[in-house]
Amino acid sequence: MDENVARIAGDYMNQYRKTHKLDLGDAVIAATAKVTDSVLYTRNGRHYPMVDIKVIIPYQRGN
Repeated sequence: MDENVARIAGDYMNQYRKTHKLDLGDAVIAATAKVTDSVLYTRNGRHYPMVDIKVIIPYQRGN
């Protein structure tokens, strides 16, 4: 992790910690996706409420 990722993760924590119960690990993952301009694939979309990254849920259980 570099300083840029850490700062963005901190911003995400400040913004979403209370409303979405964001934890540090998810904040760092989201910040890394933002810095690297990557798509974040997860089955747990509710962990990533950020509007400035692209999140894809590839499938849902039972589908």
